[in-house]
Amino acid sequence: MEDYILKAVNLNKSYNKKCVLKNLNMNIKRGDIYGLIGKNGAGKTTLIRLITGLANVTIGDIEIFNADNHKALNSERKRIGALIEMSAFYGDMTAYDNMELLRLQKGIPGKACIKEKLELSRLEGYREKEGKGLLTRDEAKARVNYGSFRRSRVSDIR
Repeated sequence: MEDYILKAVNLNKSYNKKCVLKNLNMNIKRGDIYGLIGKNGAGKTTLIRLITGLANVTIGDIEIFNADNHKALNSERKRIGALIEMSAFYGDMTAYDNMELLRLQKGIPGKACIKEKLELSRLEGYREKEGKGLLTRDEAKARVNYGSFRRSRVSDIR
């Protein structure tokens, strides 16, 4: 039996009666790396939004880490890190406060992860500075950090 981290069966998404994702089927095995390639409007961002719970499935089923009911899916989604186009990075909050907000939203215990993320991306100097004061290069680092913020388990990595 295969160990899948994602199963999508006949996923469909419509906005205002316009179908933007139609009958998508996909299985991703633990340890595999996937990339989504396609033209603008092909449904790549919509698929990521469905997986991460930022949008609701119109028709079809999604299973993440073997969870397929609403409550279990929401719990497992806390383990996912995703950076979709431009993340919600609040310019009027410090880098630290932005990461603290995300930590709370994801249900990640303890604040040690914030210090670790700031150090890994060499953004310790922005700990107390507002996001709007970041240089473009450093803002990009902060956004990547923001997208990688998740609760993970060693068993998720092969």
